[in-house]
Amino acid sequence: MLIGCFFTLGVFLFILQTTVFQLFPPWLGRMDPLFVLLVFSAFHLKIFPGAFLILLFGLIMDIFLGVFSGLYPIIFLTLFCFIQWLSRLIVINEPPQQIFLVLISFMFTNFINFIFINLLVPENPPKWIWETILVQLFMLAVITVPLFKMYGLILVKLRYKKSPRIFSGRKKPNRFKD
Repeated sequence: MLIGCFFTLGVFLFILQTTVFQLFPPWLGRMDPLFVLLVFSAFHLKIFPGAFLILLFGLIMDIFLGVFSGLYPIIFLTLFCFIQWLSRLIVINEPPQQIFLVLISFMFTNFINFIFINLLVPENPPKWIWETILVQLFMLAVITVPLFKMYGLILVKLRYKKSPRIFSGRKKPNRFKD
């Protein structure tokens, strides 16, 4: 149920991202809530469900936006491994750390994408445009914290049968009290 809900949310975000958000002016940047969902899934889900979900999103991106077959699944699985490795080294709980994780992941993904496209099409290399990347990084920094909170609430709601204290308003008794 958890994977199905996040998959449905990801498909909705993908549709929103490829239709409505494309109407925004380029100087405002392109919102990428699906990428934030990918980072959230790689960070919060267990290895097999998280890798499966990220692979599904990579396949969807590859089907609709991919120029080279299999590039997005490879990049997203590499991103998943990178975030899993990074989360074992660093404790990431606070919003500034989450913003930093998303920004580092975005730069890592762009770098891997740039390398693969350079290898696959050496006669017409892609351009690394810093203005576009910096605007995209700023937009990701702005939307990361609210989206992480929203995805976290969805995750908590789906993982536990009973509502957590945030929703029920009841206080749990202190289990450490003598």
